[in-house]
Amino acid sequence: MEIVKESESRGSQEYGFSLASALSADGRMLTAHGTLYKALTRMTEAGLLDARWEDADIAENQGRPRRRLYSITFSGKAALISAEGIQMSKPASSVLRRART
Repeated sequence: MEIVKESESRGSQEYGFSLASALSADGRMLTAHGTLYKALTRMTEAGLLDARWEDADIAENQGRPRRRLYSITFSGKAALISAEGIQMSKPASSVLRRART
């Protein structure tokens, strides 16, 4: 979900390496870029992200390969809100458990 959060926070289409750089800059652990791309593919297949290839002319003018661009979908935003709600409720539930004992 960190990848979806990063994409959402930037509010634009991002390519995999830019997401990896942002995650690393924030001090979050990224084990391997291959892992990132597998996660991006799974999230795209699940409908959480939308993926498209950038315009070939842009890449050619910059002398590099085309980038695959990712953006969060409505379903991705809903999943992110749900996941954040679950994370926020965990501390509250642990406090309630301690109060009962």
